[in-house]
Amino acid sequence: MGVAGLGGAMSRLSRTLSALELPALLAVPVLMVALALAGVDATAGLTLLVALLAVGLVFASFEASRPPLRQLMPTATGDLGIMDAEGNITIKGRSKNMLLGASGQNIYPEEIEDKLNNMPFVAESIIIQQTDGKLAALIYPDFDDAFAHGMNNDAITQAMEENRIALNAELPAYSQITRVKIYPEEFEKTPKKSIKRFLYQEVK
Repeated sequence: MGVAGLGGAMSRLSRTLSALELPALLAVPVLMVALALAGVDATAGLTLLVALLAVGLVFASFEASRPPLRQLMPTATGDLGIMDAEGNITIKGRSKNMLLGASGQNIYPEEIEDKLNNMPFVAESIIIQQTDGKLAALIYPDFDDAFAHGMNNDAITQAMEENRIALNAELPAYSQITRVKIYPEEFEKTPKKSIKRFLYQEVK
């Protein structure tokens, strides 16, 4: 019997043993008998059997140590980003939060919020799109810092308007902030400390 014939016989025998669920120790003599019937002498048959068992052990060890397939697959996080020529990735925002400009431009509110949150007396903010398509900034000021600087509520309102003007100078025309709404309390958060955006979709 040639190598191809022996391979086919071994394959069929393997499937038969698997179907019968024979113990591994019982499979060894059965395989030896099959090899003898195939015309393979005892020494060559034993060598082949040892080689097959070794390959099987290596494969089994690899399968046991390999991470589950789901860990090897990409995970959809919902983050949107860009890659520059050097392969550096910059996260722009989340797909579910992305807004569309009047001419179909992509607007990433998190990107604008990051700039606004670094401006004077701003604790946190949300950028929303009003029913007319224009953008508004909802801001929770850092009242403690503002009051420590001797500011009253009117001065805080004026500071937020100045922040809006300064922010717009850094933004393209399609993502300009048209108005500011000051919130007296922190925005509601999820257990992961993310702002519950769905609660703040309009200027009240």
